[in-house]
Amino acid sequence: MFCAFVSLIVRLYLRNILSKWMETNRLTAKDVIDELSTIRAIMSQGAMRLLNPLTKKQREILSRFGVTIDDLNEYIRSG
Repeated sequence: MFCAFVSLIVRLYLRNILSKWMETNRLTAKDVIDELSTIRAIMSQGAMRLLNPLTKKQREILSRFGVTIDDLNEYIRSG
């Protein structure tokens, strides 16, 4: 039950931040989550890095939350 509550909060936050952008691009919250879930990082030569470059849509979504590619790369390297 707690997990359902937390997921509802995340979904509403996502919808609140991205509502106009999602309407413009005809996407649902599930579409946005699916798009972000394809971001992958791998361990290469002792360091974490993105497996593939971010798509335009992924960059747009992350920018709405104030996350830059540099922020994402820093987070991946630190984890």
